[in-house]
Amino acid sequence: MEKYLSLLIEQFKQANNIKNVDINSQVFISEFSEWIKLRQDVSKKYLALLEYMELSNFADCDTAEVGKGRYDTIVKPFNTTIITPHISGLETLGNERIINAELVVMGETPVLFGANKNGKPISLSSNLTFMTQNPYTTIEIRNWEDLHNSGESDIIVGVYGSIYDKDIESKLKQIQELEEKLNGSYIREDAAIGDTYSYAIASKRKVKTLVKTKTLVKTKTLVKTHIHTR
Repeated sequence: MEKYLSLLIEQFKQANNIKNVDINSQVFISEFSEWIKLRQDVSKKYLALLEYMELSNFADCDTAEVGKGRYDTIVKPFNTTIITPHISGLETLGNERIINAELVVMGETPVLFGANKNGKPISLSSNLTFMTQNPYTTIEIRNWEDLHNSGESDIIVGVYGSIYDKDIESKLKQIQELEEKLNGSYIREDAAIGDTYSYAIASKRKVKTLVKTKTLVKTKTLVKTHIHTR
């Protein structure tokens, strides 16, 4: 739990352009808690974006959310499998959903490490989808392009937050650098709703259209859809 909180605190510092914090001060505890709540609220808009992208499979057990914990998982209400070393507070979801391990992509193979699963490869016979959002660093999505490019599994990766965050550019850069390595069909979308933003890329098989733009009228928000084949 301590490592997990340190990762979240680092993201909090980057979002607010703060170099040092006193984690024991009431001011920090209050501001950090409010930031966590805000991100949880924004995650609902991010999920709406995924639905708009016709990625409703994020709620299925054949999709695995990777590397998130109790404060930044976005799949609690669904049947999504959760692969994470940060299981504290998630135990109530049941052992059938939670895999207590770290996912590492080696070559084109997703491999589990930790919790007696050291070096155990994941079977791709069911064409799994791996998803994560707001990665703590580029390490969390290292080699994820290989998952997509292999054609054996799909990926959904995105970022979201407040338009006032100071780390928007660096977060978008993480996703864009991953996107540049993708071959084959994938989809990219971004949306600004109120004072929040969402951005996601995802594998999109069986797509022949090169680029398409849509407007989401109901929310009066411009949503740009870019579908690519390479």
